[in-house]
Amino acid sequence: MRVLSFLISLPVLATVSALAVVGCDPTTTRPDVTPIQEARTIEVRLSRQGAITRLHQALLADSFPIAHVNTQDAWLETPWFDALTLQPTPAQRLGPDVVKLRGWAEPSRPGNSLIVVELVYRPLADPSVPQRELDRAVPPTDSIYTRVGTLLKLLDDEIGFRDAGASGQ
Repeated sequence: MRVLSFLISLPVLATVSALAVVGCDPTTTRPDVTPIQEARTIEVRLSRQGAITRLHQALLADSFPIAHVNTQDAWLETPWFDALTLQPTPAQRLGPDVVKLRGWAEPSRPGNSLIVVELVYRPLADPSVPQRELDRAVPPTDSIYTRVGTLLKLLDDEIGFRDAGASGQ
């Protein structure tokens, strides 16, 4: 009886294993980067793909340079750019006047997504440290921080989710 039970469970185990492997998508283009703690978030009434598309459109309309966007994986990023002119700059330039913006759309409640936007600069170069660990949040007093905040406020006013009695973020 044990042998029969074992033989029957092998095909079931093989099927479950095959489904688990097929269900994973190891081909995602999304960078292996967690947003910084100071990243800003708004909840919108769109799918992840719709949310990242709308963020992309808003950034382009405001002249932000976009280096990569992937609607399927719901992320985008700019190149390193001059915070005043919005013109791309060489990555080796350092300091708060050269920034990078990354955006993600994360799942939220059904039919909604969270748009997460980080704005970072690199104060120094250190080849002994992973590049991501050198990123610092742009201070809230910076004009580019305010500009991104205004853009997110406009998106929030247009497509933001507001629960009864709750205010926007």
